[in-house]
Amino acid sequence: MRIYLNKISQPTMLTLAVLAGLSTQPVSSAETLELDTLNVVGNTVTPETNSVDAEQIEKMQANDLQDLFSQSPEVTVGGGPDAAQKLYIRGIEDQLLNITIDGAQQSTRQYHHAGRISIEPELLKRVEVNAGAGNALSGPGALGGSIKFITKDPEDMLKPGQKFGGLVKGSFSSNTDSFKTNTSLFGRMTDDWSAMVSYTRNDTDNYEDGDGNEVLGTGFDQDYIFAKIVGHMTESQTLRLSYEKRQDEGERARRPQWVVSEGNPLFPIDIEGKHLH
Repeated sequence: MRIYLNKISQPTMLTLAVLAGLSTQPVSSAETLELDTLNVVGNTVTPETNSVDAEQIEKMQANDLQDLFSQSPEVTVGGGPDAAQKLYIRGIEDQLLNITIDGAQQSTRQYHHAGRISIEPELLKRVEVNAGAGNALSGPGALGGSIKFITKDPEDMLKPGQKFGGLVKGSFSSNTDSFKTNTSLFGRMTDDWSAMVSYTRNDTDNYEDGDGNEVLGTGFDQDYIFAKIVGHMTESQTLRLSYEKRQDEGERARRPQWVVSEGNPLFPIDIEGKHLH
């Protein structure tokens, strides 16, 4: 009997014979190929950021927003009295910015024609400024950018091994005959929970301009309370809850950023603002 192999079947059978021969040969462990470790690094695209950390805040001993952003070229603070201080990023006012405190958006203000941000510099851990429009990471309403205030946790104010602490600060201004005092208490309740409370009192008279003239409508009596609770639920989950209350009493002009005049008279006003973050 004769068997005829065509041109297609010849290489096919040859291939099968080679594979069969290879399969019968044992593979030595010495012939194992070890590849080099491959490192994969991800780099996110971030906007132009100008940050102020706790170390810088402590060095500059900031008393208000003007002091806090004095070294930030992107940010300017307008208005003389605290009530009129408004934030600007590259000339765009805070109403067109996304401003948050501990992640909570500050979408309202206490009084028209006045600033809407109230935070004590001593309580800040970090401030992040993203300048410019068109960045999705800045969140909604960020036509000119965003400013993120991050407050300190009670653990950040405690020294290693310490369970309870306090901070007392006082300042005096000869121009306004003002006294400002701040008292903060903080501590650990358990290994996983900590809390802090801070109270600031500020009594300020009208200040004088460069010519020694009294600027009406710049004096005020102010009380500020800040409280925060932090709990570590698991190794990867942390709960932070903060509350702030500011009460401002004094004589205010109808438009605080303008000079007091017949068309912009003074009248007594009592403002109270509360925020839960």
